Amino acid sequence: MRIDPPVGPARRWALLAALAFGVLLGCAPSKQEIVFWQFWPVEVVNPLLEKFERENPDTEVRMEQLTWQSGLEKITAAIAAGNVPDLCELGSTWM
Repeated sequence: MRIDPPVGPARRWALLAALAFGVLLGCAPSKQEIVFWQFWPVEVVNPLLEKFERENPDTEVRMEQLTWQSGLEKITAAIAAGNVPDLCELGSTWM
């Protein structure tokens, strides 16, 4: 037969606080990330993304700059691997 020592008030409060913290941590809202690949100059796109993020505080956009020299290769590889961005700027000639 096993006899556990009684839980004192200090330990009870510590356990209760740890449980509450864990629940709050698990329920804390997190930002949604949108991955956006694009070709435009960063100084053109950044003001638009900043405005979007201000209007949508629960969303963060991670922009990745593509180049015309390697962009098609990166997009093709992402499609082949099944690891595509959420948004991607594509010219009509690449469609």
